[in-house]
Amino acid sequence: TINENEESESDEQDEAGDIIVLEPSPCHDEVVESEDVYVPAMRKLATCNLTGHGVPHNNSAGLKWLETAYKIGNDVDAAHELALIYEYAQHGVEIDVVVAAQWFKQAAESGHVEAMAEYAMCCELGCGREQ
Repeated sequence: TINENEESESDEQDEAGDIIVLEPSPCHDEVVESEDVYVPAMRKLATCNLTGHGVPHNNSAGLKWLETAYKIGNDVDAAHELALIYEYAQHGVEIDVVVAAQWFKQAAESGHVEAMAEYAMCCELGCGREQ
């Protein structure tokens, strides 16, 4: 679960000096079926949002960009990164071994070698799944 107070907004001024509140783009919530999808950009947006580098710090948007990179761009590294975030409670997310195991499984089934080892450990120890 993401702490709601972790999301932030940034204020900018337009040419007239009025303050404009910038919010994360909703584009990662839309289904995209295009050959023009550039997965490295999705991963970079995730990193920027999660760290606040170049954009307002926004954990929720960062996690959504990682999910989008996996679901739309088939980026298995993004699935593995999500698993690690949930396993180690990073970026304002509480530890959730069930969600972590699900992401490890998805990454493992897509060929991510480290995720295979992590998911095997989940199976052996019963973390996040039935033994």
